[in-house]
Amino acid sequence: MARIKIDLEQPYDEFEIGGKVYKVYYDDDSLRKYEKQCHKFADEAEAKPEKEISQMSEEEKKKLEEKQRGLLKETIETFFGENTYEEIYEAAGRSLVNMTKVVMALSEWLDSKMNVAQQKRREHYTKRNKKKR
Repeated sequence: MARIKIDLEQPYDEFEIGGKVYKVYYDDDSLRKYEKQCHKFADEAEAKPEKEISQMSEEEKKKLEEKQRGLLKETIETFFGENTYEEIYEAAGRSLVNMTKVVMALSEWLDSKMNVAQQKRREHYTKRNKKKR
């Protein structure tokens, strides 16, 4: 009897930030969770504040920054796990600009994973349909 062995890799990629390695999983459930969070991030990032920043009081600016920081924290921890935001924020030099770069890298990574999955499904069904003909 023949034995067919299929080696499967663990479904995660590693991101190194500030010398520390973080695993980001790409199983189906995780990808759906990441996609939902990225849509939320994009929607809230694109939403315009009620006032121009130059016309905001210091208190309003502080609230807006806290809201942005909360959204970044939620997004970072969706990908890297709970309680990872602070250490990544420190590694980013306590810079929201750098943290946004991390989120953009994660978004690009997610797009590539989603495109690969869609392409494989397309190829599978295309092959299957050709066999039926």
